[in-house]
Amino acid sequence: MKIAQALDVPLRDRNVLLLSAGYAPAYSQAAWNSGQMQSVTRALERILRQNEPFPVLVMDRYWNVLMTNESTAQEVFTLPPITRRKGRNRTVVLAHPFFWRLPVVRPPGFF
Repeated sequence: MKIAQALDVPLRDRNVLLLSAGYAPAYSQAAWNSGQMQSVTRALERILRQNEPFPVLVMDRYWNVLMTNESTAQEVFTLPPITRRKGRNRTVVLAHPFFWRLPVVRPPGFF
């Protein structure tokens, strides 16, 4: 385990190493909205509220949006309907053709 720690192996993968060696997992895994994670969820909700004038997203390691604040909801309404589906991956939203067709405005006097 010292080698895994030195190599910065994620805890999830350290559990796999332990299981393959015949040991029990040392690190617990819980869903972000489970009872074990209530204190973390409450802290994230507080952070979202405190940053209210600005859009804030809570994402998992796969860029899936887990939580947002009210300002983010206002931002999302400016997006095309296909990108507003619940559980939509943020990278999919940013790669949507809508963002590649935004008009280019040239300043006056520019060629």
